[in-house]
Amino acid sequence: VTRRYLPPTYIPELPHISRVSRKREHFTLEDWRKIYRFFNTNKWMKHDNPKVVEQRKFIKEFVIVLINTGLRFGELRKVKWGDVTVENVTDKNDNDNDDSVSVRINLAGHQTKNGKPRVVIGRRGDVFTRLKRFSGYTKNNDFLFVDNDTGEQLGKDVYYKHWNYLIDEIGLREHRQDNTFYCFRHTYCTWRLYGGTDVFTLSKNMGTSVKFIEEHYGQIKMELKGKELINDVNFKDSDRL
Repeated sequence: VTRRYLPPTYIPELPHISRVSRKREHFTLEDWRKIYRFFNTNKWMKHDNPKVVEQRKFIKEFVIVLINTGLRFGELRKVKWGDVTVENVTDKNDNDNDDSVSVRINLAGHQTKNGKPRVVIGRRGDVFTRLKRFSGYTKNNDFLFVDNDTGEQLGKDVYYKHWNYLIDEIGLREHRQDNTFYCFRHTYCTWRLYGGTDVFTLSKNMGTSVKFIEEHYGQIKMELKGKELINDVNFKDSDRL
């Protein structure tokens, strides 16, 4: 209108905008088992090209961190070693499978989607100990997930090339529509809610609003509250409804 391509009286015809939120698709426990098991197969761990082996080692740990912290794909790519604190480590030589080892990740505003700094607390701090063993760049200002030849971040195309290979090999496309890295964030949220984490704490850790979680994951809260809705009141026999 300002450039006079359209008259001031023009009224655009806008399509109907649905008010129904799209249900987020998380990985089931069986999906995750398939993914995790494939990470330990020769199909994933062995390859004629050493660079492919290196990249897949980083991506395996990347996925484990995603599902245990709820970080967004872009946020985790920006994390540097100086942002990470591994906690509750008593024996550095014996924690590879210790789920009790936690991690604290301090994100600055430029590392988050909404531009607000936050602290993320998650499980599987042992992953970061493993990362240091095969990463060639572990100084405070180095990224966690890098090309060991250059120290630069792994490119998005690298992640998706290997990830697409994995989901094709284990058949996830056959029964799921959404198989992106973002599904791990949905999985984290879903599993934490089932685990009893309150929505406010979860929203702070994930860097999203309570309203967003309630709108997109409300069905989970209803499932958890289901028993309360059908539990009988302790009436006397004479007063029973």
